[in-house]
Amino acid sequence: MTRLLVALVAALALTGSAAAAVDPVAVLMQASIKKALQANMNKQVPGMKVTTVKCTASRDATRGTCRANFTYKTIRGYYMLSVKQPKTGRPSYTSTSVHCFDAKTGKSVSC
Repeated sequence: MTRLLVALVAALALTGSAAAAVDPVAVLMQASIKKALQANMNKQVPGMKVTTVKCTASRDATRGTCRANFTYKTIRGYYMLSVKQPKTGRPSYTSTSVHCFDAKTGKSVSC
């Protein structure tokens, strides 16, 4: 019984450390895209709040795909973004799709 418990704790510890691996390029991309998207939304849709941004970056760190969650009044949703990261300067992004839901019911609504 003790061996089983030790093996279980060791397996959980290994799983936790494997899941903790984070791509530093994606983290930087997330932060810069969130800041740029929120600044853009403040101008276009006052009151919209970008809540979280999660990105995956290409191996060469020049492109990425991000999901940017947002809330606005009684709507929650997310943008799918295509990101280009130049070697120097700020990244640029374009929205590839947007999905909106009623915050209370979770049903799809028009954006």
